[in-house]
Parts: sequence; C-alpha cells; structure tokens
Amino acid sequence: MSTDVLNYSGVIPDQFIVRLYDFVKLWYNANLDNQLARTVCAIDTVDPTTEQFEITKIDFSGKDVVPGAKKSPGSQVSMGAGSEKATIYRWSDNFDINGDDLRKDPQLQSRYVEACIAHIFRGEDKVFVNGRSVNNITGLVTAARANKNGKIAASAGTYNNNGAWLTVDADGRDIYEDVRAMRGLLDSKYRANKRNLYLVGNAASLDALDQKDPYNDNSTPISASVAPLLGRTITEPITSWAIVNEQVAAGYVYLVSKNKDAAQLVQAQGIVIDTDYPRKAINNYEIHLFQDVGMAFYDVNGFVECAIT
Repeated sequence: MSTDVLNYSGVIPDQFIVRLYDFVKLWYNANLDNQLARTVCAIDTVDPTTEQFEITKIDFSGKDVVPGAKKSPGSQVSMGAGSEKATIYRWSDNFDINGDDLRKDPQLQSRYVEACIAHIFRGEDKVFVNGRSVNNITGLVTAARANKNGKIAASAGTYNNNGAWLTVDADGRDIYEDVRAMRGLLDSKYRANKRNLYLVGNAASLDALDQKDPYNDNSTPISASVAPLLGRTITEPITSWAIVNEQVAAGYVYLVSKNKDAAQLVQAQGIVIDTDYPRKAINNYEIHLFQDVGMAFYDVNGFVECAIT
C-alpha cells in the first residue's frame, strides 16, 4: 500500500487495488475477443520498458534454400528487405474515488473500471480503423485505399461492385463475387492462408451477409457461400470471420489480412492500474488505468476496400 501521512502520495489499500484488477480480468474475459484491432491484427508482446519496436522484413528475392550435404552450412539468411518501426504509445483514462469509498465494497467502483477500459480499447479500435497522423499511424482505411492492386468502387472505378449489398433486388447484387474480387486484390502472400482473412464493417453493412442467398434454393444466408472464400466452413460462426465495429463508416467493408508483414500491434504493457497520486481536494484520489501499445501498418497491399452502395 502506498501511504504518506502528509498525503503526498495515495492511500488506496493494496487489497482494494487487487479487487479492481479482478474487474479488469472480468472485462477482458467478456470483451477482449470482440475488439477489432485485437482480432484482425498480429500481436507481439515486448518488455514493458520498450519505447520503440523494429520489425525487419524478410527478403525472399535472393536464392532459395536447397538440400545439401550435412557438412554444408548453407548460405546466410537475407534480411535485406528493409525495416519498419512501431512506437509504443500510452493509452489512458482515469476516475476519482472519495476516501469514504475506500471503506466500502470495491464492487461499487467496478463500472468506473469498465468504463475506463472500454474507452481505452474503443480508442485503440478507432485509431486502427482511421489512423492518426500525429502518431504516424496509417490506419485501415488509408492503407486499403492506397492498395497498389486497387479497390472496389460503387461505379466508375477500375473495379466495381456487382450491385449494392443491401438492395431488396436480389438479382441486382452478387456479394460472393465482390468478396472474391476483394481477395484477388490482396498480394498473393496474403492469400496463402485464407483463415487469416477477415471481413470488417459496421453492423448495418455486414447485415447484408444475413440476407438469403439468391443462388441457393435452400434459402441459406449469403454468409454460407462467402465463408469458404475466407477459409471457414459454413458451420463456423460468422463472428469468426465477419467482424462488426462501429468505427467503420457506413457504405464500406474491408478485407484484412492478419499477417505481421501487413500490420502489427506491439504490447509492452496490458492494463495497469496506477493509484500513486497525491490526495486531491475534499478527500478525493485519482485512479488511472493505462496500457502501453504500439500500432504500425507496414504493407498497404494487405488490405482491400469495397464500396457496397
């Protein structure tokens, strides 16, 4: 417990903080798998003191490794494809607690802990989708629109969709072909493992996958025909490959490759509860929650945008 009779540091008991960490674990168990960036992005864990993480790309343009004699050492691995750096940033939120509350059940503070964590991970997802130029983070939307292989437009593009996804005219759309075309705009290395592909959009956009498949006489949903395009079976839940997130703008869906060469989260610290602050006016104390996580987009050809209007 951090104590100081002059109140220059906090006086929140250790057992109280332990209970707050219990609420963090409960939130993790219930919600962490629903976070967009955490689901579709490769994650590396590094030392808590790390401030910048460098990923060295693998060069496959040199000579191949071939069978040789046991006494032959072979050639040295080539790492000449360049490198990218990811800065570790702090994502934080906080709340105040009154000294009188320290004598009450910590459960009464659980909603504040949940709110802080929800804000932190919402911020993480928002930056993952939209980027943040001040932190030099590209973001999914910008990366997909910069894909050198192209994108799928509503009309007048190099590649156009096969009709609005949410039209009532089933004959005026072909979502299966649109997703297949999206997959074709990924670089080939990202198509090697189709189970690492995810379709991302907001709830209204991805609701299109629940429409009846006009090309199937059994009235199965369109998702049943799309799932194999992303390496899933029709018996697997749609949530294993179609990720809903309200940070994605209406009218667009994105195909994301979960591959360290495309993008990466680098976690130095998960959620930390910090209470070592001076007493504030009228016997209030600060409780800060934070995580230290970096985010970097390395290859724009690992993401594809499709307009669905």
